[in-house]
Amino acid sequence: MHRLAKFAIVLLALALVHGDADAKKPGAKKLGKEFTVSQGGFLPDLTYVETGGFVAVWRDDFPYGVKAQRYNSKGKKTGGKITVDKKGPELIHPVVGGLKSGGFVVVYEDDDGSGLGVRAQIYNKKGKKVGKLIKVNKYKTDDQYYPTVDGLKNGDFAILWMSKGQDGASHAVMGRIYSKSGKARTGEFRADTSFPPASHDFPSVAATKDGGFVAAWKTLSSIRAQRFNKKGKLVGDEFITHPPEFTGQVEPEVAVLESKDFVVTREAVLEDGDANGSGVFFQRFKPNAKETGKRVVVNKDIVGFQGNQKIAALKNGSFVVIWDTTNIIHGQIFDKKGKRDGKIFEVNKTAVPSAGLPSVAKHGKKGFVAVYWTGGEIKGQRFDGK
Repeated sequence: MHRLAKFAIVLLALALVHGDADAKKPGAKKLGKEFTVSQGGFLPDLTYVETGGFVAVWRDDFPYGVKAQRYNSKGKKTGGKITVDKKGPELIHPVVGGLKSGGFVVVYEDDDGSGLGVRAQIYNKKGKKVGKLIKVNKYKTDDQYYPTVDGLKNGDFAILWMSKGQDGASHAVMGRIYSKSGKARTGEFRADTSFPPASHDFPSVAATKDGGFVAAWKTLSSIRAQRFNKKGKLVGDEFITHPPEFTGQVEPEVAVLESKDFVVTREAVLEDGDANGSGVFFQRFKPNAKETGKRVVVNKDIVGFQGNQKIAALKNGSFVVIWDTTNIIHGQIFDKKGKRDGKIFEVNKTAVPSAGLPSVAKHGKKGFVAVYWTGGEIKGQRFDGK
């Protein structure tokens, strides 16, 4: 056999061994011990902030309210708990987005007199309020709820939400863009354009590297998405990220990677490739919304309920997906090529209910941090991302 042929065979063998080794490597390494975010409350959310730390938010109980806590780059609390709002039990579903200024914005649902409405409050990098409380939605008939937010490249931020009955839809996905000081850059715009009368649910938004953003949501039994520029104008056509499934799929999440590609995850029940019950899947896309690679079953051999998945892009070009199973929150790192990097790992030490409702964000040079509900407390855990 020719030496070059022998050399090629050796290289192929080494590549196969290396690829198999990557999948067999230990999962993400924990940094420090599990920590307590709050001794009460639920529905936690999380964001990375430009100061190198992170911010956790949650809905508090007794007394009711929306709370936030800042952490530094070493995972230590910075300052005390922030009371974002404390009006009453209608304060639900808080989410948080990091801003280019190093600050953050907290968005949540509140009673606006005719149902639920969307509210937002901006904070600077020291945790001080910037401006007044923002009443986001102008359309107030029925409910406006399930908000999602992310900071944009120019310092602005985009908020999307579900609006019941607006524009002739069962649910429409509506949006607005604001400046870092809270000035409205746009009026309300409709994100979804296909099947106008249908129900468009569970939006997720992520800033893109060109200054705009991409949003994903559920429409009928499929997951659809749309790209936008920094002014909230449509870029290209609405597209399907996950085709219709007979058994349905819910709650998409979207993240933009360092490569400018983006990934859309979602939960589906008894889908091909996962015969173990519900499953978590992702599909990767180029910046122009063209599919790249095949659909991936994230939970692999983990059986039973799999859902409430969250995704975070990491600083080294990779990304991590975490999700709920019964009493356990699992996670899986994928490298910058979308290949599994290590084994599926367990996130939590303290057992969680059937729904731990986790959230995840990048943290440190290559790591990430997760927060989750344990049934009585909100806990967190940092990881090195390797």
